[in-house]
Amino acid sequence: MKNMLTLLTAALLAVMCPLSVSAMELPADTGASFADMEVVECDMLSGYAPIICVDENRIYGITPREHYLRFVLRDGLGKDTAVTQVLEVLEEVYPGIMERYHAKDYDSPAARLLTNDQGYCEVEDYTDTAGSAEVSEQIMQALAAKGLITEFYSWGQTVNYVEILCGFPDGNTVDPLAFGEDITEEQTAVLRDYLAEHYPAFAVIERTPDEDAFRVAKVRIKAPEDTTFAEKLRICGELAEQVGVYGGAFHVDAMMPQEMPGHNALEKPGDVTLDCKIGITDVIALNRNIMTGDPLCDTARKNADINGNGAPDETDSLNILKYIVEINETLG
Repeated sequence: MKNMLTLLTAALLAVMCPLSVSAMELPADTGASFADMEVVECDMLSGYAPIICVDENRIYGITPREHYLRFVLRDGLGKDTAVTQVLEVLEEVYPGIMERYHAKDYDSPAARLLTNDQGYCEVEDYTDTAGSAEVSEQIMQALAAKGLITEFYSWGQTVNYVEILCGFPDGNTVDPLAFGEDITEEQTAVLRDYLAEHYPAFAVIERTPDEDAFRVAKVRIKAPEDTTFAEKLRICGELAEQVGVYGGAFHVDAMMPQEMPGHNALEKPGDVTLDCKIGITDVIALNRNIMTGDPLCDTARKNADINGNGAPDETDSLNILKYIVEINETLG
């Protein structure tokens, strides 16, 4: 198979200009997505963020950055040259954005380009254009066609997040159904009555005189063993709303939220060159990587790995080729 691919590539290179995809290092703030976490409705935590997610016993407040597009510049491009080309693309969508960028006009409500030394750029837009799928697609297609980007995140596909900590221990375990010194006897009685009616399997436990007040909450709720942390958090919010008792002593250590990207819109199986198309240049780029070691960025490698074995190979190249010439109707 490798000999066949070698001959095929040689023939194609004779008539087409090969496209090399350079390697890149992901931004330092890139991390896992929150997509697999459980979303919990808890109004008492809405002051931290509009979306509350739980991963086992960790709580995150998430705020989608709905007014921002983010894209990662292809590695190896000079920053000044790349930014100039990016501005040329954006000028078609946002007339005047180039002038605002060079004038460092940060007070205008109109869209502006934000750059940094971490390899990515952002469009900040607080006009009616923000959130437009058409605008996002137009910008991505144009940047990709010029070979400028290796990742693209549409409106709201990057988020600000904070980890919300739970302050009261129950033994050695963080517990949102634990209540501090300010809970009164009257509130404890109301809490016990509410649980008896709505959650009869739950029990109110008060701290005994011989228990350490620094390690054991004044009042805590013993839940059935199969109760998840997310369910406890939801009930904590319900008790705050219905009974007026607030458990958990929630707080955040870091005042500044962290950023994290979500779905990279350039991830498309078969699109090795990241031009938003699947064609013969993708086969060429992949074969050059296989045979001569031409580097592929992480997005390109993921798109090239059609069979999902973790590394682009000759089988992937052949699958892409069969799809292009319509031997196969689908990739894979």
